Amino acid sequence: MAKDKTPKAKAEKPAKPKKTTGASKPKKTGAEVMTTMAVTAAAGGGPVSIVMEGDSWERLPNFGAKALPIVGGSGFDLERALTAEGIVVENLAYWGDHIAEIVTKKDYLAALLGTGYKHLLLGGGGNDLLSEGRLAKYLRLYTPGMAAKDYLKPLFWSDLARILSDYDIAVNDVLKTPGLGHVHIYVHGYDYARPMKLGWLGQPFDLMGIDDFHADLQKAIVKLMIDAFNAGLKALDKKYAQVHWVDFRGMVGDRWHDELHPRKEAFVDLAAEMAAAIRANP
Repeated sequence: MAKDKTPKAKAEKPAKPKKTTGASKPKKTGAEVMTTMAVTAAAGGGPVSIVMEGDSWERLPNFGAKALPIVGGSGFDLERALTAEGIVVENLAYWGDHIAEIVTKKDYLAALLGTGYKHLLLGGGGNDLLSEGRLAKYLRLYTPGMAAKDYLKPLFWSDLARILSDYDIAVNDVLKTPGLGHVHIYVHGYDYARPMKLGWLGQPFDLMGIDDFHADLQKAIVKLMIDAFNAGLKALDKKYAQVHWVDFRGMVGDRWHDELHPRKEAFVDLAAEMAAAIRANP
């Protein structure tokens, strides 16, 4: 869509380590992929291979078994879950990345050209909307009797339109690049996140007077936001034959590690849904 502090704190991306291991290794740029990747997509009946770009849903660090939920991270993500599904993943994603950054860097182009893979999983947008306690800027103060839809200010809708425009730009980047017109692009709009007393959702809600005593209203507002994001991605699916929107809504249920990140067993189910979509386009 990961350390949490306050509504004004950097909500999604901790300082990038100089040296890491495993799933938390620093992301490779597209240029590095193109120059160092020795394996190309297998012809015929080889494993399905994808380039992945996105945020903490695509790559989370390992904070260890003793990590508290407030630091974020469930020790699992879509990369590891898809790998367990037998899909080869070239992962450019990094926790805390914004879709605006992703589209500016365009590392996915060099990665697709360098690997020869014909599938791109593109995530992101959650940090654009929720990092640094930004949710509070989208909300009106609590008013008894006000409908959930009336709490969202125009700023939310304009920011969402910009995010969806960035997705459109990324799709055109890929499909209009010589040699990549055949690539299939997979997008998702997260699931209905769970407000807690953390900096992404719970604290901004509290700041605007929409506290835990109004939990149903919190959930209704989150649902409106997630539904609007998914509606935009669904429209992109309809606009481009090579774009495939995968609907994750309702799949996580109560299986949340923190406000934004599913637990391992939920990621397994999400990956199975995504893998089925990918394998439908051999």
